[in-house]
Amino acid sequence: MNACFSKAEAKSQVGSRVESAHDLPEVPAGCHGRITGAKDGGIRGWTLRIEWDLPRRRSEMMAHVGEFSFNVPWRAKKLKSDFSRSEVERLLRQLG
Repeated sequence: MNACFSKAEAKSQVGSRVESAHDLPEVPAGCHGRITGAKDGGIRGWTLRIEWDLPRRRSEMMAHVGEFSFNVPWRAKKLKSDFSRSEVERLLRQLG
């Protein structure tokens, strides 16, 4: 079972910057992120919500209506992940 933060510990981390020390699903090693919140996990304790500074993926949706075609660019949402204390200690580095 993963160790989690106390409420005070988790809230004190909000606003801090971190870096992924290892490749994570959808987050490459060396990617920076910011702790944007803390989440109550019940009896387990609190986890940290991290919003990653990934390059935004840009996609285009094309539609054809009669003789007209439309290209609609859109951007994906920022990736957010929740981490327990043991995951933070093992997978991330705190930045100054």
